[in-house]
Amino acid sequence: MTRFALICLGGAVGTGARYLLGGVVVRWAGPEFPYGTLLINVLGSFLIGVVQQVGLTSLLIPDTLRLVLAIG
Repeated sequence: MTRFALICLGGAVGTGARYLLGGVVVRWAGPEFPYGTLLINVLGSFLIGVVQQVGLTSLLIPDTLRLVLAIG
């Protein structure tokens, strides 16, 4: 049950962060092209890669935190 709660927490925080960042990018770049979606997907993929690499090759990120960060 704890893993389920962590996944829900990570998903909720990640959804809110994506919504806010998307809104900022739309105000900055305009609504003509979905730059917010592009930025969120590229940045999110990069951050998930960094979190997974650091979490799997060192002890800096515990498994539960890595789960929350990767989902969010």
